[in-house]
Amino acid sequence: MHLSHRSSVSTSIPFTGDVFFGRSIIDRFRERCQMDESLETARRQMIALEEEAHKMIVGMDEVIRLTLICLCSGRGSHILLEGVPGIGKTELVKTIAAAVNVDFSRIQLMPDTQPHDISGYELLDQRTNKYYFKHGPIFASFVLADEINRATSKTASAMLEAMQEGQVSTDFSGAFQLPQPFMVFATQNPIEQEGTYELAEAQKDRFLMKALVNYPTHEEAIRIAELNSMSDRKLVKPLLDSEQILKIRLNIERHVHVESEVTRQAMRLVELTRPDSSTVKVVRDNVKQGGSPRAQIGLIRAAKARAVFEERDYVTPQDIITLAKPILRHRVLFDRPARSPVGREEQFVSMLDQVIDAAFSSQDLAHA
Repeated sequence: MHLSHRSSVSTSIPFTGDVFFGRSIIDRFRERCQMDESLETARRQMIALEEEAHKMIVGMDEVIRLTLICLCSGRGSHILLEGVPGIGKTELVKTIAAAVNVDFSRIQLMPDTQPHDISGYELLDQRTNKYYFKHGPIFASFVLADEINRATSKTASAMLEAMQEGQVSTDFSGAFQLPQPFMVFATQNPIEQEGTYELAEAQKDRFLMKALVNYPTHEEAIRIAELNSMSDRKLVKPLLDSEQILKIRLNIERHVHVESEVTRQAMRLVELTRPDSSTVKVVRDNVKQGGSPRAQIGLIRAAKARAVFEERDYVTPQDIITLAKPILRHRVLFDRPARSPVGREEQFVSMLDQVIDAAFSSQDLAHA
């Protein structure tokens, strides 16, 4: 019997909405008594950061939570925010950056932006006949790459080494390490917008998640108007610094547990999006490229961070299921993608539902 992630099922699967590998979540909590103190501190800090963001950002609950999960997921956990202009993508990033006391820079990407406008310049000192390097805006802990898909592929590629390796290499001056933590918040408009380009697969794979930022509801729009008309608009307070962020990441990595069965299910879920090895018909027939090994690693790391938000020191299958969508959304490529953004999202979600059902079925796991 196939397990649906939308219902509790099958005694052959050691997971339902309330049961985790033969033990209820309540029993698991009782066994451990309480979360590790360091994880509880981390949770309180991130919840406080989330609440601080909501002082300036109306709605966007899911997007804010996903952004903070990325922030807690370790090195190389960058996020891509997609939405039409004017709905608050840039303001969201600026607000979170203000709540964390780290260096912040914004790069407004345009078709004429050059790679050295991002990484910096190598200049020759005429007096010493030696090169020296002038740092570009990429040398900050939080980097907002605004409208990344308006830049050419060559310019966008200039960010790849920085995003993956945490450094910038030069021809004559060697390599320069970027500050830690280092996180890129990239915004992009839907590719139907004039003057936009599709990011290359290698560029998209460097982002841990892609989150969709939608129009506000009617009530949210009223609240936004009220907030922007207030003369005594609240300023966001810095709550954390770089050392605290690094400590949160380290504690999550060390103290959040992942059962081997959950790891197998997460690995299998991503594998089932690959047409050459998938047992899911819709994937074999319609998908050109599935999730990468980087997606598998990122899924486990992000699931650990989500577990802390949910007041747990262990990962459940529900963490994997919840995060599969933002982690795989930009990595799965269809042979014949739908034309509209809404159509592409529906196409992806329909495929992912079938992949999740297969990944969490006992029959499929037995053949993994």
